[in-house]
Amino acid sequence: MLLAVLAIAGCSTKAVQTEPPQTLAPGTTVGVTHDTSDTDTGTTDTAEAKPEFTVIQADCTLQPDNALRADCVVHLDIDGIPTIHVDGSDGSSRDFSAATVGTEHSIGLWDMAEGHRYTWSTGPIAGELIAGPLPFGLAGLAFDIDGSTDAVDTFLVSIGCDDHVYAFATTPTGQIRWYQEYPYGPYLHLNLLAGYHPSSEGGVVAHTNDNIIYDHAFDGTVRRQFSQADGDFERGVHHAIFERDGMIYTLNKEMLTHTDGDKYVLDGLYVFDESDVAAEWDLAEHTEIVSGQGTVTDWQDPAWEGAHDYSHANSVYVDSEGDLLVSLRALDTVLKLKGAHGLRPAAMGN
Repeated sequence: MLLAVLAIAGCSTKAVQTEPPQTLAPGTTVGVTHDTSDTDTGTTDTAEAKPEFTVIQADCTLQPDNALRADCVVHLDIDGIPTIHVDGSDGSSRDFSAATVGTEHSIGLWDMAEGHRYTWSTGPIAGELIAGPLPFGLAGLAFDIDGSTDAVDTFLVSIGCDDHVYAFATTPTGQIRWYQEYPYGPYLHLNLLAGYHPSSEGGVVAHTNDNIIYDHAFDGTVRRQFSQADGDFERGVHHAIFERDGMIYTLNKEMLTHTDGDKYVLDGLYVFDESDVAAEWDLAEHTEIVSGQGTVTDWQDPAWEGAHDYSHANSVYVDSEGDLLVSLRALDTVLKLKGAHGLRPAAMGN
């Protein structure tokens, strides 16, 4: 799945035209079969030949809270790395492999479309699933994607609608093939996932309600979660989030009182590693506040009432060298930070 990021807003009840429905209802798990005439085995992929393993038990069921994904359990007679092959009535064909060597494995399946039949097999064991239905908030969603490209086959989109917040992946024809629901917070305007981005690890990083950061694998596994309420970071995060080589980069904000007596909100950056804030950078340490800069904005925090939105950072990008580009909208500036972890300022200009 090659993802590009799009953004839409609002809700719709207009139905999306999809593939013809299957004979079984979406959300159906079809019985598992054992092909006793075929004793297919697998081998571990190493330089030296290893003893062959045999799949002795396997089963796949749709996830109860996400019917475009399935959880599979595979048991082997000896240590090995099993693979589950999946063929869909939508023409898709994928292989999903276990991450480690062992005899008992949990493998997640994803990249499915509502109402389609998916036949899975591993060794002599096979079964079928019917994906869907889509949850409230995505069911009947209608939108248009104009243009065409060979660079990506799927688009990542965020939507907040009727107490539900989602990131979802759709084909250019409007077929939703993956989604992740996020907790709905107290502030309506904060619940469109302003910060969400594909992960190089396979999955999506996002933040919601300005105070929780999530790193989800495509199979729904939560790899990392950071919470302001739990003390993982101090400042609220906002707008963009980015991931490269396992590091998560996101914008933050702080309110300062200037010598002129006015309050100003300036931006900063957090860099998260596997478990903590690995680095940070603050604009306030590298600029002198100009009195009156930025518009006075309505803030959720009463203590920030009347504060100027001084820099309004709204985008962050990390290149292959580890340097960062940050857009500061209110300053008409793109800021380059040289070195991902030192985060020392390198250049600033209009």
